[in-house]
Amino acid sequence: MLKKLIGPLAVISLSLFACGNEETSESPGSTIASPDEIMSQIIEGSSEDERPSVSLDFNSGVEWTDEGYTSYPSEDNSYLVNGYIEGGDKLFLVQDGEVLEEIMLSENLDFEYAMEPISETQVFYLVADNRLKVGQTDVDLDEVDRVEKITFAVE
Repeated sequence: MLKKLIGPLAVISLSLFACGNEETSESPGSTIASPDEIMSQIIEGSSEDERPSVSLDFNSGVEWTDEGYTSYPSEDNSYLVNGYIEGGDKLFLVQDGEVLEEIMLSENLDFEYAMEPISETQVFYLVADNRLKVGQTDVDLDEVDRVEKITFAVE
């Protein structure tokens, strides 16, 4: 019978020990920070050089699919993608980590990208990030301000 009581007594003892051993941030030698201390650390640790929030959206020329944005050719087999960015001032075409070209933006930050006919499906990325330069070959898409993948499909 004693063996049957040891298990429940152990659980109760551990529960009571845990409840009675709570430390507050006011306790001497406490290593638990108060919510105010945590917020202060977050504010102090935030960088003043945070990147702006940039959005990139499309007006026409692409369709959303399970694979992301896809552009299909027109009757003459060319492609035309229209859209706009907000919060940024430069837009680039990137493939395999290389900045191929800068896409011109209007005063309203609208863009139009035209591509001649292609013989096989190709994947490009439109990247809104003013730190990039044409010819750069080491673009890490996880580190840019905004990126959208576009597959230019051949029908």
